[in-house]
Amino acid sequence: MAATDTQRASVPAVRAGRRVAALFDAHGRMVLALCKTILRDERDAEDAAQQTFLSAHRALLAGTRPLDPPAWLATIARNECRGRIARRLAAPDLVPLAEGAVAAGGSPSRR
Repeated sequence: MAATDTQRASVPAVRAGRRVAALFDAHGRMVLALCKTILRDERDAEDAAQQTFLSAHRALLAGTRPLDPPAWLATIARNECRGRIARRLAAPDLVPLAEGAVAAGGSPSRR
């Protein structure tokens, strides 16, 4: 029985999935601790750690073979955290005006 194109294409995906699962088991705590240290926010750190492993999975699918997996994952995690910090700094702080407050240069808000 010949393998279909879909079956042939799924073999690398399965291998990459198994590899990233093994990396998560071995280094997940380190990645999360690094993200918590950099971001100082539990939820954001958990999201960043998850994104780190998604990025690692994509890289494995693309053929990346890290020589030093913990250092490779730490680099991905640091870059993810730096990106999150940059987006935080670039985003304006939106603070809702209290009802009846006057916006700068404007008139009282309408109800």
